[in-house]
Amino acid sequence: MVIKNLLYNLTGGFAFSSKIRHYVYMKLKINYFVIPMLVWLVAWWGGQFTSPDTVWYQNLLKPDFTPPGWFIGLAWTVLFILIAGAVLIFYNQSIRYKNFRLTLVMLVLNGFLNVGWSWLFFGQQMIGLAAIEIWLLFFSIIYLIILIGRTSRLAAVLLAPYAVWVMFAAYLNFTIWQLNF
Repeated sequence: MVIKNLLYNLTGGFAFSSKIRHYVYMKLKINYFVIPMLVWLVAWWGGQFTSPDTVWYQNLLKPDFTPPGWFIGLAWTVLFILIAGAVLIFYNQSIRYKNFRLTLVMLVLNGFLNVGWSWLFFGQQMIGLAAIEIWLLFFSIIYLIILIGRTSRLAAVLLAPYAVWVMFAAYLNFTIWQLNF
């Protein structure tokens, strides 16, 4: 009974036959592992390029409002947890959503843009190009919030801090570029 009620709530209130309910239950179980692992993979992959301890980064002129490295790491950890939660909620409630595939494509694109910024800024030390790329990341987040918000307001709200943080990071990136070039 608990599983039946959980399925009913997680699937947006759809009533299923026992055979379909079992299928959905198994699919949800797998998603609760796969989705966080994919989000972790994006975080890990971007982290491979990110190193604020390098001589290059330490020698950059940075504005006074630059957060310390430990805070940036903490912020991204919280954001990736929120992103995983938002994607789980969306995926489990929106399988029948007409823009489901488009939203999944945008999520994948967003992951690549997220990693791409780290690669450009830290890996390639292309601060100006990273300042442009981060706006693509920001607009992809806004579009995701709009798409996901059509099926789950909670999932959209969970993505809002990600958009705010990336907007701040874009301003910080631009300011660092101005101070150094």
